Amino acid sequence: MTDDGSFRVVSVDATQCARGIIAAQRAAGPEAKLLAELTVGAILFRETMAPDLRAQCVLHGADDSGRIAIDAQPEGRTRGLIARAKGSSAVVLGDGAQLEMVRTLPQQRGFRGVVEVPPGASTAQALMEYMQSSEQIVTMIAIAARFDGEGATLSRALGYLVQLTPETRPEPLRIMTERLPSFESIDERAKDLEETPHTLAAKLLEGLDFEVTSEERVAFACNCSAERVLASVSSLPRADIEELLSAGSSVSLTCDYCNQSYEVSLAQLRALLDRS
Repeated sequence: MTDDGSFRVVSVDATQCARGIIAAQRAAGPEAKLLAELTVGAILFRETMAPDLRAQCVLHGADDSGRIAIDAQPEGRTRGLIARAKGSSAVVLGDGAQLEMVRTLPQQRGFRGVVEVPPGASTAQALMEYMQSSEQIVTMIAIAARFDGEGATLSRALGYLVQLTPETRPEPLRIMTERLPSFESIDERAKDLEETPHTLAAKLLEGLDFEVTSEERVAFACNCSAERVLASVSSLPRADIEELLSAGSSVSLTCDYCNQSYEVSLAQLRALLDRS
């Protein structure tokens, strides 16, 4: 944040995080790139709009191709999910796509906003459209997702966000207005592994006094657990649990986010019936 309160800047290197999500979702090609970009966007959104709470970024793909959901949680724990529509090989960005942003508010209240993705817009442009029309905050966002070779491995997922605040003063505004056009694309900067979130933020704010107000590590992490799976099964009607028990074998469930498998034993099913 600049010392005079004119600008808020958030920058992130989500390369390792996005790699984990891409691997878990078995994404490839343009869909993997879109998944990486949305991962960066969701983290930027959470860090600026709900830093201590949970936020979600959901792309409803063009042509009813399905949806991609990124779940960004406190302490940088982030996971993603691809739900392709029947007959669709990949979720795509394009005309008719919608971007849905959900953030948790204090007292567990939620705020949800949905915008149409502008024709021909990139992921970053779609996020800027959301910030302007739904949150009514002037925001500049750039995201780079680069892949090595023939696109098999994500080499970099980098991005930043600059927000104007109500306290923005004329001279800092002039400086930033002249500077931002050279930062509209950060693809070339992402090639340089020495370009970190720190150096990127410093270049954006060069000539302006600023303070680093917080830092956080981001990582691919899922909050699934055996306890959560058992709690989910326990919420089933008694008749459904009896049917599972009558099959005579344990129940295996797999998390859609991370592919971790869990097993609910016959003894656990019997215990659920006893409790109910």
